[in-house]
Amino acid sequence: VPGSHRMGVSRWFRRAEGGGTEFIPEEADELPTEGAVPLETKAGTLVLLHHALVHLSYANTSPESRHAYSVHLVEGGKGVEYPARNWLQRPNGPA
Repeated sequence: VPGSHRMGVSRWFRRAEGGGTEFIPEEADELPTEGAVPLETKAGTLVLLHHALVHLSYANTSPESRHAYSVHLVEGGKGVEYPARNWLQRPNGPA
């Protein structure tokens, strides 16, 4: 949905106090899908989306598997601190 990244993120997936992971808040808000624009690409195309962009995909009706990968890029400038409770952590902490 064009421009939806400007709404910000309303839900956080993080490490829970007692182990495991949790969503905060537990229940997701219904995200707007009106104004969604199809993005058709050729097979093998890499598509990168801003983490706050509302996006969706319909059921894969082909016999072929559809793969999705999540790439996390984190700003590393002076004064930037990676959240210790973020679900994604390096096994031995920051390098």
